[in-house]
Amino acid sequence: MPVKDVKHLTSKGVRMMRDAAISKAEEFGIAVTVAIVDSGGHLLMLERMEGGRFHTVHSSTTKAVTAASNRRPTTSKGAQGQTLDVLHALGLALAAG
Repeated sequence: MPVKDVKHLTSKGVRMMRDAAISKAEEFGIAVTVAIVDSGGHLLMLERMEGGRFHTVHSSTTKAVTAASNRRPTTSKGAQGQTLDVLHALGLALAAG
């Protein structure tokens, strides 16, 4: 039976990703919610920074699941690589969830 080796994100890796995201948000002076999911879209970690808005919990989780489903990083680029404004980028993420 053919099998494929699959890489899995460790708990330490999840914490490193969270710390990097929060560090970048602090650098920009904004409060964000960080959602990290596995390749199947299952939530591994969710953290809302102090001052983060309540709606960002759903938005960040949906964005992470969409990225996992499409096997693409979260960016403001469309399917053809075109730059999307914030409204369209958010709309694409919300349409998935």
